[in-house]
Amino acid sequence: MAGYARISYDEDKENYESIINQTNIIREYAKVHFGSETVDIFEDDNFSGYKFDRPSFLKLKTAVENGRFNVILAKDLSRIGRHNARTLLFIEEMQAIGARVIAINDGIDTENMSADMTLGIKTWYNELYVKDISKKIKSAIASKQRNASWICAVPYGYEMTDYKDRLFRVDEEAAPVVRRVFDMYIDGWGYKRIANALTDERVQTPRARERRLAAERGAAYRKNVCDIWSAATVSGMLKNDFYIGVLRTGKYERKAINGGDARLSEDRHNVFENHHPPIIEETTFRAAREAAVRRSKINYRGIKKYDNVYSGMLFCADCGSPMFAVSNPNRPKGYTCGLYHRRGLKGCASHHVTEKKLNEFVRRYIARVRDASVAFYDKLDADLKSAAPKTDDSDALARKIKNEAALCKEELKALTMQKIRKIAQNPMDEDEIDVFYREMETELMARFKALNNRAVDLGELNAKKREAKKAAKNASGAFETLIGKESYEKKDIELIVERVNVFEDGLEIELKADIYPLLEAERAFNVICEGDPLEIFTDREGEIILKKYSPIGELGTFAKEYAESLAQSSGHITCIVDKDQIIAVSGGTKKEFMEKHISAAMEKTIGSRNTVVASRNESAFVPILEDDDSEVYKHELIAPIISEGDVLGAIVFLSNDKKMGEVEGKLAQTAAGFLGKQMEQ
Repeated sequence: MAGYARISYDEDKENYESIINQTNIIREYAKVHFGSETVDIFEDDNFSGYKFDRPSFLKLKTAVENGRFNVILAKDLSRIGRHNARTLLFIEEMQAIGARVIAINDGIDTENMSADMTLGIKTWYNELYVKDISKKIKSAIASKQRNASWICAVPYGYEMTDYKDRLFRVDEEAAPVVRRVFDMYIDGWGYKRIANALTDERVQTPRARERRLAAERGAAYRKNVCDIWSAATVSGMLKNDFYIGVLRTGKYERKAINGGDARLSEDRHNVFENHHPPIIEETTFRAAREAAVRRSKINYRGIKKYDNVYSGMLFCADCGSPMFAVSNPNRPKGYTCGLYHRRGLKGCASHHVTEKKLNEFVRRYIARVRDASVAFYDKLDADLKSAAPKTDDSDALARKIKNEAALCKEELKALTMQKIRKIAQNPMDEDEIDVFYREMETELMARFKALNNRAVDLGELNAKKREAKKAAKNASGAFETLIGKESYEKKDIELIVERVNVFEDGLEIELKADIYPLLEAERAFNVICEGDPLEIFTDREGEIILKKYSPIGELGTFAKEYAESLAQSSGHITCIVDKDQIIAVSGGTKKEFMEKHISAAMEKTIGSRNTVVASRNESAFVPILEDDDSEVYKHELIAPIISEGDVLGAIVFLSNDKKMGEVEGKLAQTAAGFLGKQMEQ
C-alpha cells in the first residue's frame, strides 16, 4: 500500500494542508480501513499539480506498474493532480493494471464504480482552481506591466538596488563599457571582434558583473558564470532600447500553465519612453541599428583601410555606375563616374564632384528636412489633440475594452459552471441541458472575441501613433546635430542618406525610408477630411498614412465570421460596410467587393438611415461601388447599422436571382441591430 502527498508553493500560501498533515490523514485511513498504518509515503514538496513529471509521483507510478503496490491513497484528487484529462488518464491506467486509487476526502474509491458519476466533475473543478490561480497571477503581472512597475531584471550597465520595489540605477562601472560597445560597432567592428577585444582586456561579462554586485550585497548567486564575452551578448546589447531610456514590458506571453514563453511582436509591447536615465544617446542607438541593417544587405568584411565618407552611396545619374573616389594629393578630395574611370568619355562623362561640395549640399538639404520634420511633428501633435474631444482617450478606451472583455469572460465562466452543475444534478438530461446553454455560450463567446479583437487593434493603433511622433522628433534632433558639424564622418551620412545621384550639373539625394515622408507632410495631412477622427499607419517604405477611424472596422475577424453566417442563412452575397468601404464579404467573389470603396450614392443612403430594397431597373436602386458591375447582382437590400444614435455602416444583401422579400428584410435589420449593440458595448 502506497500513499501520495503533494503541495505546491501557491497552495502553501493559501494555507492548504501540509505534507505532514496529508501523511497523517493517509495513515489514519489505512489503520481504520486496512488495519495497518504501514504505508510507503511518496512526497512531492513544492510541485505544481498541473504537471505530471513530478519526481516522487513518477517513482510511485513505476513502483505500482512493477507490482510493488496495488493500493494508492491520497488526501484528495487534487493531490494526485490538477490536470483534468491527465488525472483521469492516470486513474484509468491504474485500474487497467489492477491498482486501486482512493481519494479520501473526496470519497472516491475506484473499486466502487458508482464513483464514476462525480469523478469527472471533481477533477474538472480541481483544474479550474489552478487555472483560476494562473489567471489571477497573469492579470496581476499584466496590470503591473501596463503601469511600468514590473521590472524583473535590468541589462548590463544597470544594477537593481531594491528587488521588492523594482528600483534600479546606472552601474557607473559598466556603463562606459556599454558606450564603448556601441562606438566600436558604429566604427565598423563586428560582434565577434568586439567580444574578443573585451575578453582580451578582461572586462567583466554581464554574468560576472551580476555575481560581483550580488557579493557586494551579501547575496548568493546561483547562475553559471562565463568570463568570455560572446557575439550573441554583444548583438543583444546593440538591439536593446533599454539603453536609451525605453522600458518595454509584455514582451513575452506564456501559452499554457507551466509552459514556455512565446515572444510577442513589438506592436503588442507596453512601451514607456523616457522611463529611466539613458546610457546611450538616441542618435547613437539609431546609428547602430542602421549599421546592422546595412550590413545585413551586403557581404560586410569589416573596416576598409582607405574608406571614404560617401563610398557606397554615390552613383552616376546617367549610367548608374558607382562613383569612384579620386585620391590625388594635388587635388581636392572628390569622386568621379566609375564607368568614366574605366573607359573615359567612351563610357560616360566624368560627373566629377568634390567632397567639399557634397558636404555643403548635404548640409543645406538636411536643414530643409529638419524644418519639414519640425513642421510634421507639430502638425501631427496638433491634429491628434484636436481629434481627442471627438473620441475617448485611447488609453482609457483600451482599459474600458479590456475590462469589458474580462467581465464577459467571467460571465462565460459562470455560465459554464452553472451548466456543469445542472448536468451533475440531472445526468440523464445532459443533451437537453447542453442545447439550452449552447446558444448563450455562443453569444457570449462571440462578444468576447469581438472585444479582444478591438483591444488588439487599439493597441496596434496606439503603437503606430507613438512611432510616428517619435520618428519625427528623433529625426529633428539628429538633423540639428549634423547641421552644426564642419565635416562629416561616414556614420553621419549613413544615418539619413540612402543614395546620392550625381548629375553633370547637380545632385539628387534619396533619404532613408523613415525620413523621406517628412518632406511630404503637408500632402499626407490633406487627405483627411476636417473633423474626422484619425488612424495612423505606416507602410513598408515608412510612408506615414492617416485614415478615417472606423468603429465597424474594429470588429475584424468577428465581422468576417458574422458575414459568413448571414450568407449561409440568407443564401445571398452578404457585405458588411462602414461609411467608407466594404470590410467583410461572404457568399460571392471576395475580390469584387473586399476593401473596395463604396459609391457616393451608397454613402448618402447609409446616412439617410433608411432600409432600401430595390432592383437594378428601379429608381430606388443604389450602386454599391463606384465602378459597379451589373453582371454580379441585380437585386439589393441595404440595412443601416446604428449605434448610440450614430450611423456606422450597413448590412448589405445582393442577389442575381430574385428581389429580396420580407424575410430577408427582417434578417438584415436584426443583424444590423445586433452589430449596433455590439458597438455600444
